Amino acid sequence: MSDSVFELPRQAFSDLSQRVGAPVPETEFSFDDPEVRAGTDDFSITAGQGKIRFAAGNVRGLFYAVYEYFERYCDCRWFWDGDIVPKRKTLPAENIRYVKHFRLKYRGLRYFAHRSLHRFQAEHWDFADWKREIDFLLKKHFSFFMLRTGQDDIFQKAFPDVVPYPPEDGPAPEAQDRSYNDRTELISLQYRGKLRKKSAGLRLSTRADAPRGHGADDALVQPDAARFSGAFQAGIHGAEFQ
Repeated sequence: MSDSVFELPRQAFSDLSQRVGAPVPETEFSFDDPEVRAGTDDFSITAGQGKIRFAAGNVRGLFYAVYEYFERYCDCRWFWDGDIVPKRKTLPAENIRYVKHFRLKYRGLRYFAHRSLHRFQAEHWDFADWKREIDFLLKKHFSFFMLRTGQDDIFQKAFPDVVPYPPEDGPAPEAQDRSYNDRTELISLQYRGKLRKKSAGLRLSTRADAPRGHGADDALVQPDAARFSGAFQAGIHGAEFQ
């Protein structure tokens, strides 16, 4: 197996070592431990003779192992709005053996449409917020989250000649005066699409799961569905739809 698969967990360990202020000891990352179930999030931490060995059933488990090491043995604490990372001269690398087995495959959060603090308004987050969120979930051993960026540009990407993006400097063409949809978008649909794609790339690199949410966001897609339906019906009756 190529060593590149361990690159990101190894980088996470190196970054935290620098934050702690200690030199990076000899480390090993692998998927080989008889007490770790292959293909699961289980992980182990073993240290002795100045070497630290992280093993897991998958890449995500290796991230868990790194963050568990710094929390359990270096007194670090993880919070969404900021970590506590005490300084140390050296990292513990002797007499350590810790194995974690997960009982539940899916461990995560679902975001509701709270209209309050920034922490609970995922629709208004930028990429830095989503990166912080994914890092926090890994530190807390969560396995999935809701990539909730608001309205999705599904129809615009699938049918660009039929369903255009709404204007960025005014209400949508079908908006009714003094109704719920006569407002200019605070965050453009083009930006939301790019943000979802970029955040999804970060999700894939860390192997976090992000199921599609259904509910309030679906109502936001209805105008796009109506545009597509209208064009489709026009096509059936011999109009411009191709």
